[in-house]
Amino acid sequence: MKRLLLLLTNRRIGQFSEVDYTWSELHRRLLRECDGSDACREALWDVLQWGESKRVKEQRDDVVHAHWWVFAGVGVRSNRFHRGQDGASVTGTMQELEDRSRLLAEYASRLDALLGEDWSRAILPRLPDSLPL
Repeated sequence: MKRLLLLLTNRRIGQFSEVDYTWSELHRRLLRECDGSDACREALWDVLQWGESKRVKEQRDDVVHAHWWVFAGVGVRSNRFHRGQDGASVTGTMQELEDRSRLLAEYASRLDALLGEDWSRAILPRLPDSLPL
């Protein structure tokens, strides 16, 4: 999300401090770029809507912000602490955890695909200005 936002706002790739936002803020800023001015921005709208319909942020938060354990005979158990709320304990399956991981990978892949020919500028590390080419 950060790389794509840097690319769309014509900032130097690698300047991640300029886009050090939460997921929600990155999402809002990417939505602002969906002005239809080019094919990437049109496709971005579709990807962001797909992510919302699949609840990708919530799925990601459940994976990242929880503690996960596997108990024999019980399944996978996680404890999640939401901001401003009490903790929640959820029992699930390893398959559900794997499904969430695949969903997150799919979302990342859809966003990466939007980079098009600029993928190398967005993905590869930038050479320091002091190094000759």
